[in-house]
Amino acid sequence: MVKPYWVRSVFLAALTVCSGTSAWAQTYSTLKTFEGLAFPSSRLIRDRQGNLYGSVGGGGIWGQGAIVKHAPDGVLSILHQFNGADGANPRGDLLRDRRGDLYGTTLEGGAGQGTLYKLARDGTFTLLHTFAPNRDGGFPNGGLIRDRSGNLYGTTSNGGPNGEGTVFKLARDGTYTLLHSFSLDSNGFNPTCCLVRDRHGNLYGTTASGGSGGGPFGGGTIYKLAPDGTHTILYSFTGGSDGAEPFGLIRVPGGDLVGLAFSGGSNHQGTIFKLSTDGTFTVVYTLPHYPGGLTRDLSGNLYGVAPQGGSGFGSVFKLAPDGTFSVLHSFTAGDDGDSPGNLVVDAAGNLYGTTLEGGPGSSGTLFTLAPDGTWTLLHGFSNPSPNGIVLDSHGNFFGTTQREGTYGSIFELAADGTYSVGHTFNPMTDGAAPFASLIIDGSNNLYGTTAFLGPNNGGTAFKLATDGTYTVLHGFGAFLPPAPDGRSPFGGLVSDAGGNLYGTASDGGAHLFGGIVFKLNAGGAYSVLHSFGPGDGMMPMAGLVIDAGGSLYGTTLQGGSAGLGIVFKLAPDGTYTILHSFAGADGANPLAALAQDSSGNLYGTTSAGGASNLGTVFKIAPDGTYTMLHSCSLADGASPKANLILDSIGTLYGTTSAGGGSNLGTVFKLAPDGTYSVLHDFSGSDGAFPITGLVLSGSVLYGTSSTGGPLAGGVVFQIAP
Repeated sequence: MVKPYWVRSVFLAALTVCSGTSAWAQTYSTLKTFEGLAFPSSRLIRDRQGNLYGSVGGGGIWGQGAIVKHAPDGVLSILHQFNGADGANPRGDLLRDRRGDLYGTTLEGGAGQGTLYKLARDGTFTLLHTFAPNRDGGFPNGGLIRDRSGNLYGTTSNGGPNGEGTVFKLARDGTYTLLHSFSLDSNGFNPTCCLVRDRHGNLYGTTASGGSGGGPFGGGTIYKLAPDGTHTILYSFTGGSDGAEPFGLIRVPGGDLVGLAFSGGSNHQGTIFKLSTDGTFTVVYTLPHYPGGLTRDLSGNLYGVAPQGGSGFGSVFKLAPDGTFSVLHSFTAGDDGDSPGNLVVDAAGNLYGTTLEGGPGSSGTLFTLAPDGTWTLLHGFSNPSPNGIVLDSHGNFFGTTQREGTYGSIFELAADGTYSVGHTFNPMTDGAAPFASLIIDGSNNLYGTTAFLGPNNGGTAFKLATDGTYTVLHGFGAFLPPAPDGRSPFGGLVSDAGGNLYGTASDGGAHLFGGIVFKLNAGGAYSVLHSFGPGDGMMPMAGLVIDAGGSLYGTTLQGGSAGLGIVFKLAPDGTYTILHSFAGADGANPLAALAQDSSGNLYGTTSAGGASNLGTVFKIAPDGTYTMLHSCSLADGASPKANLILDSIGTLYGTTSAGGGSNLGTVFKLAPDGTYSVLHDFSGSDGAFPITGLVLSGSVLYGTSSTGGPLAGGVVFQIAP
């Protein structure tokens, strides 16, 4: 629960002026780590020690997915995080050899249409092949199989010389061989998961389309590919009672093939079928819901999932050898998840599986289902994406996440390290996806914004009272124009001495798409103070800073004389002034709020422009003089996207979202004499890609990173002297 003793924080999103020191020993530590893994996407592998291995299609430092391990003691660890160049969106089932090395495919990444990789037991990752769609296929969609000589076999759903998918072989020495290229014809096309292989080296698989029946594109096929390359259709689906769109073959003792048809059948929801070695095709069971993959235990029971079965959120089913069909578990989309994936069964009959969505963290689950029907959650995946933080006088932090609880949350990190969620956003009534830091008023209430949805579908400005009461102060206009009161506020709020709130919305206004500056007075009345339009700035993405006289200062991402953004002033009488229009060499595309010192100087960052087009730090004096204080580089930090803070002697502190030794961002200091220092260089395991501002309390800096840390979801950190 959020504690009732919040007091006004002096660490607001736009400006912080604190007593401090410029002498730093740069001791970095993490106060809180977030998980950043989502959408488990492969069938699990279980080793003899009970460790489970699988992949997630989303999350990781680069948001491209990861390979994970779940130990019997419940500890989840990341074995590899994909970065795009080595693959993205791993989807196919993993393969594990006797040495414990893992092999798999990614649906995307590499040259653009997928990769084939090896992850050795010692953690060494090797990119074995990157797919070139016009030559060897694209989008590998299934798991791999491996023969005794170590050769790997698999399929791609598209591409190849004939454009409709391939069967391939990768030899131990890395030689890639195209075994078959499918064409848009009656021989089948668009191969589906997964291949099986007999002792003679024949490969068996399925295609989702083609064949001699099932309408203009066919109902799909079961095929055989002999070692000499001969392709034979063993069965063509008609789309009638036999089903259509087959996938998921398994080979049972005796050589019969068993699989699933995704559609067709007498219920039009798919079938379980068998193709005997003598060519006899049999519908084993007509399914009540569209199916997922099959697995089989030693007693001949078949287990599978229906991603939309049960009450609509998926189910696990069993088909006994005598034909008895039973539903073992129906998912509720609560803590047990939603949309189950393929299963694996151990010798004791326990099933292990994942759900693509749902669970405690709203990003999927890992579960086990015992023979007696007991369902147990092993892990709930989460990918909250933390934003900036504020700090109260008791040492408690308050912040927001973009995705915790699916649509974002407000959290507290207490001084003793206890983490609690004070509010999760209901997208229809509360808004969704807060991007900015919070502020706290003198009565201990929190204020902030959400960028999307809410009662009018365009985001909200909100208040969260100390007793947990959430109030929408304003619902911004619809996603589609017109939205004269603005929509999609990405920046935070700022307040004046009278309790009035001010902010920006990135879109809408009188000119439809320019964005606005708004005011919410202490009584709740909402007014638009300025609508941006052609020539005076476009898309304000950050909050405002307010001076003692009530003038507001801010930035826009675009617009101005060069279209690269501006710095503006809005006086209490409504007079609007462009203080600076960025031209590129002096900076471009500011994304952050400004800071102001006691002399009225403004300080800010641009995300691009400067000498290397990697961003700048700048100053604007009260007389309008613009000075570029620092031009960013890859070596010392690039693309700053967060506001700066000031200490009492005029030292600036900030973050860069990229650059540094690992190109994962930095924390920096810029002294009054112009000396630029990197205080921390993020490496990934300690955080990555900081995109929000810092808080300075005494001589300690606090902040967040958007990703990275042990579980890739970001961290709350401190840098102490």
